[in-house]
Amino acid sequence: MSGFFGVHLRAVYLREGGGLSAQTTLDDMSSRMHRLEVSEQQLNSGKVIVDSGTTDTYMTSRIASAFKTTWKQITGKDYSHSGMKLTPEELESLPTIIIVIQGYDGSDV
Repeated sequence: MSGFFGVHLRAVYLREGGGLSAQTTLDDMSSRMHRLEVSEQQLNSGKVIVDSGTTDTYMTSRIASAFKTTWKQITGKDYSHSGMKLTPEELESLPTIIIVIQGYDGSDV
């Protein structure tokens, strides 16, 4: 048995303005949140892993284009996996990735 369990994503948002918390307000929803323009089916093609104990999150490559487009709209820069130097202010201003996961409505296993 694997130590990983897949999750079902409902939506993914990028919240502009960064910050130190994922907490979202109603004002954020109307002004700072940018929903990735992908279907729920696209979000869940393949296995999705959100590991809260590490920095690892795995989503399908099918959302890469929408993610990169939205990232560039918010930051003005291309998304990259390459290392870079950022000031604390630049780091805090990067978009926050908000992942909406479907809840479980059933008995414990």
